[in-house]
Amino acid sequence: MAINPDGIFAVTRNGQLRSVMAGPSRYKVLDIATDGRVLVGHDRDDRVIQALLAGSETPADVWVRDASASTWVADDGHPLLLHPTGPGESRTLPDPEKIVFNNAGWLDANHVIAFGQKVGERSQGYIQDITGGSPRRFTPEGATANVPTWWTLPISPDGTRVVARDAQDEPRIYTVDGGASEPVTHLNPGDVVVQWSSDGRALLVAHRDGLPWVVERLDLASGRRTPAVTIRAHDSAGLRLSVFALSRDAKYYVHTYARLLSDLYVVNGLK
Repeated sequence: MAINPDGIFAVTRNGQLRSVMAGPSRYKVLDIATDGRVLVGHDRDDRVIQALLAGSETPADVWVRDASASTWVADDGHPLLLHPTGPGESRTLPDPEKIVFNNAGWLDANHVIAFGQKVGERSQGYIQDITGGSPRRFTPEGATANVPTWWTLPISPDGTRVVARDAQDEPRIYTVDGGASEPVTHLNPGDVVVQWSSDGRALLVAHRDGLPWVVERLDLASGRRTPAVTIRAHDSAGLRLSVFALSRDAKYYVHTYARLLSDLYVVNGLK
């Protein structure tokens, strides 16, 4: 038997295809018993947003709609999601250099910081004034975001520094004015730099010991690590995506995760 998104099909030895069971959902044939019974699986995606916010002692579900995601939480643990409520038009920021951007973040109310690349060039860091003008480069060629796709860029509280990776894939702290960069020492393999501390003297770094994210405060001067918070899914069955954003004091977070689950059915009478 074979499958497609619309149902289950059978193929004869001479290559003829015929429909066995049609339906509105995707099915998987997992096993066929000698008496003809068929074990069928139906996959479904489950997207969850959980947040630990001000005034709460435990994380709560805060999803807005199916397939929602969130990548930012305010440092005071209150504003979580922004949705336009009035009339308005979307607008495209100017990009005369045709740069393909990936990770981005707000530097301040009028400037966006992002990493991207022009055709034929390596990735670099750019700053874009949302009121107009061309993107301004602030890193050498080869610099890339230090976080995976969907994660927010770690920008210092004063908006002057960002953690990224250089052309040799080593983590560095770049200044947005294009000045000299400095290496980030004391990071371990697998560390994700999630956020800066409120005082700008430390980074909040995360790694996974199995399923939960373990977050530690990493002092930039001494390399000393202290526990900050552990973030885990309420139900880790089928977990395949896990992204979170953290306040600078590590008190509040928003955690988006996805699970791939399968409902199993035994079907009789298929021929």
